[in-house]
Amino acid sequence: MAEAADMTGTVAVLFCGICQAHYTYNNLLAQSRIATKSFFELLNFLSENFIFCYIGVSMFTFDHLNWDVGFISIAFVAIIVGRFMNIYPLSSLLNIGRRPKIPTNFMNMLFFSGLRGAMAFGLAIRNTSSDSRKAILTTTSLKNKNKKQSEF
Repeated sequence: MAEAADMTGTVAVLFCGICQAHYTYNNLLAQSRIATKSFFELLNFLSENFIFCYIGVSMFTFDHLNWDVGFISIAFVAIIVGRFMNIYPLSSLLNIGRRPKIPTNFMNMLFFSGLRGAMAFGLAIRNTSSDSRKAILTTTSLKNKNKKQSEF
């Protein structure tokens, strides 16, 4: 329905999965829960590896990348500043009335983890009709490629 309305189907599928998980998982037998969870963990692993291999290959094969070093540098700095200004103050604000408190090590982990790269890449590759959109795709690909290498 989202694609027919010329909207992004990626977010629609994500929202559908979140809504359906609440009802479906609780109505399964214990053995079915274990099998389903293992199966979807396997699919998650395979899909994530495919996406990051695709991103790696796209860095060398796509002709519609726009290497704007200034934009890439500003985007990386903006991401770091944005994460810092959201994670630490909001976590500290939550700690005011929270037991147990969110430890600083956990805040650091939140700062360095960020969003999943496949979602950002899927949204960026959707439309590369202008130079600015090509620059966004290139920056997103670089961010995801560096993130995946740092996970190993």
